[in-house]
Amino acid sequence: LDANVPLNDLTITGAAGAGLNANLGLVVSPLVLNGTLILDNTQSIFNSNNINVTIKGNMDNSGTYNFGTNTTTFNGGVQVITGNSVTSFNNLNVLSTNSLTVNNDFSVNQNLFIGSGTLILGNKKVMLSGNLVNNGSYTDDNTSGGISFSGTTQQQITGTGAYGKLEINNNAGARLNNGIMLQNDLVLTHGLFDINSNLLTLSQNSNIIGVPGITRMIMSDGV
Repeated sequence: LDANVPLNDLTITGAAGAGLNANLGLVVSPLVLNGTLILDNTQSIFNSNNINVTIKGNMDNSGTYNFGTNTTTFNGGVQVITGNSVTSFNNLNVLSTNSLTVNNDFSVNQNLFIGSGTLILGNKKVMLSGNLVNNGSYTDDNTSGGISFSGTTQQQITGTGAYGKLEINNNAGARLNNGIMLQNDLVLTHGLFDINSNLLTLSQNSNIIGVPGITRMIMSDGV
């Protein structure tokens, strides 16, 4: 598929009963949808071929979304990710004017950028391998949901948005680049949380969870 103008809805439907896959791949142009992307069943396969995808509607994924090294952007109003499959991403941009709600735990292999709107996680967890820029907000149930920093090199946290639950689960740690306020818990599983000279504020609903140790603590530069 090569479309150099925005499309509305895009539906991919494989012949599930016959076991025949429907494979759709992008060729040159980034895909821009003003409507919804639907992967209808397990035989429905979307290959980005490392080309960026922008969705203004919803994403209904019961098939396979092969993101490659692309960036997937949600920039509509009230948006939801549904379907029977786990939908993970390479880079994920949340630019919704209202909200994006997810239906499963999922992974972001590179960076998560929340530029506007609210990423609604509920009881779902994001396993983030790259950096977080949050100038919008994300919310969760403060139990099983939240954002887990799960990379292998030090991860960066930037942005003055609203933060829910945050877990440090990276032996290389995470570094805070500006002051933030957590609305929910801070979980220290593995790695140092380096807040530098920035202010980390915990709300009345927040707890620090985890047994402090030499490789698992909050660290500052002493200023």
